[in-house]
Amino acid sequence: DGPHKSLLQEYVAQQHIDRVKFEGFQVEAPIRYYKDASIFMLTSDLEGFGLVIIESMSFGCVPIVYGSYEAVYDIIEHEKSGFITPMPYSKNKTMEYMEQLIEHENLRNDMAKNAMTRSKLFSIDSIAKKWYDLFDEVLKHHHQKYKYCFHQQLLIHSFQQVQYKQARLHKE
Repeated sequence: DGPHKSLLQEYVAQQHIDRVKFEGFQVEAPIRYYKDASIFMLTSDLEGFGLVIIESMSFGCVPIVYGSYEAVYDIIEHEKSGFITPMPYSKNKTMEYMEQLIEHENLRNDMAKNAMTRSKLFSIDSIAKKWYDLFDEVLKHHHQKYKYCFHQQLLIHSFQQVQYKQARLHKE
């Protein structure tokens, strides 16, 4: 949805583009879209961390993302697990990346595999281990009693919070 929806719908009809759907606002997780897609595009100027990029990558979608925020450079390996359109934004560069993926199936398949592998760096298990190791390092200088208690609480809390999201994301 948005202010240009009717204009876009009219354009699609005039051009006889039959593979475009206007789904409107969605409440449910976009899993069914990830499963049907092979390319994921995010060209917004501002994003927080970009979890949606990682989610799409975990389903094998190759991301084409505007490099307007720092986190995208931590998530995507440019030209390996996706494409990052440089700043300032270039519609032509974005279209070039899209054409490469559409026209070269082997490239798209290789990048999809790399995207799935890369997304695992941000899995619940991977991130929880990094946090655990960090806290373990910090607590090395404290009394063992506090260390054990803290580790136990950290693990319980971390896994309860993130298991729900992981289960919900991949249940379909």
